[in-house]
Amino acid sequence: MLEDWIAGFAIFALTLSITPGPNNTLFATSGVNFGIARSVPHILGVAIGFPVMISAVALGLWSLLEAVPGLLEALHYASMAFLVYLAWKIAGGSADNLGRPARPMRFHEAAAFQWVNPKAWLIAAGAITTFGGALADGSSAIAARLPVMCILFFAAVIISGFTWAGIGAGLSRWLQGTRLRIANIALALLLLSSLFLA
Repeated sequence: MLEDWIAGFAIFALTLSITPGPNNTLFATSGVNFGIARSVPHILGVAIGFPVMISAVALGLWSLLEAVPGLLEALHYASMAFLVYLAWKIAGGSADNLGRPARPMRFHEAAAFQWVNPKAWLIAAGAITTFGGALADGSSAIAARLPVMCILFFAAVIISGFTWAGIGAGLSRWLQGTRLRIANIALALLLLSSLFLA
């Protein structure tokens, strides 16, 4: 039944969106350093950027990546390099005089980040293969289901983004001076840990 599929996919989307990973580490980092209001473009960038990415994967991008020799491996190394760069920035490599990253992530940066986010690729592939399915006549269901998948992922990312940014913002009152620097280094290391899961 359609209702069962929607309920199952909603649970899948929210569970994978709210569990720790690069996006949520960056949401928490933004909340700690800039508060919730200044983190909104970042959250919206992911909330819109990820459904765009999953749409591209569903409509054939994954097959293209697999067909071109070395392209998936190049994407993997590009992802690793960008995560290292972000970790360096979070840890203070481009910090202001308070030990914070220089500014929050912008909308277009957060949207583009999905393309080098290892967890995003895993979620996209898992969503398509697990919930893309086939209709009773044997034809693919993905075209019919994709709009619902995108809406549910948008909602899941909004919930996740505001939750993690809110946690960060709540901690920011306590994280001042040296504690803020230590927290940013810890968040940078947490972001780097996602490389071992990729």
